[in-house]
Order: sequence, then C-alpha cells, then structure tokens
Amino acid sequence: MTKIELFVSPTCPYCPGAKNTVHEVAAQLNAQKQGAVEIVEYDTFTPQGSAKASEYGVTHVPTLFISGSGIPQKILLDDAPTQKDLLDAIEMAQGTKKIERKKGFFERLLGK
Repeated sequence: MTKIELFVSPTCPYCPGAKNTVHEVAAQLNAQKQGAVEIVEYDTFTPQGSAKASEYGVTHVPTLFISGSGIPQKILLDDAPTQKDLLDAIEMAQGTKKIERKKGFFERLLGK
C-alpha cells in the first residue's frame, strides 16, 4: 500500500490541478491492483490541516508526501507534479524503482 498525503488550500490556483493528477494516477493504479494507493488530503485552512502542515514543515501548497514499504522515509514532492513524476515517486516508495541520484556539475565534467 502506498499512501499519498496531499496538502492543499482553497485559495491556491495550482491545487486543483495537483488534486486531479493525484486522483487520476491513484485511480489508474487502484484499477490495476485493488487498494494500491490511499490518498489523504489536508486542507491547510482547517485546524487539522494546519496542524499537520506544521508537523511536516509544509510552507506552501500543493505539497505531497508519498510513503510505502519500499523505502523507510517519505518522498516529498512540492508544487504540482506531472503524472510521470508522481508515478516515479510512487514506484520508488513501493520499492519497484531505484532512486537515482543526479550527478552534480563537477561529477558530469569529470565523467564520474
């Protein structure tokens, strides 16, 4: 089971698009495997959502935290993710995709 915690605000112009992307991807994955993805939405304008945002250190919306059995920590996606970015993060959380570390400038320059 993969859990997506989505922080949104009713005044955010990017939140509806992020919500749509999260729900579309979750629906696709849940159609393939029942109960594969659970979505928990937090409205930062509510006391509960504001408290959870403070607990997680959320400073802007939309923000997503993705957790699964594949890695011990939560994956953070801030801003509105693309479907590909979201699918990649879900696969990493499930342990079916390796986390890739991007090379820095000097590593690329030296070919390491």
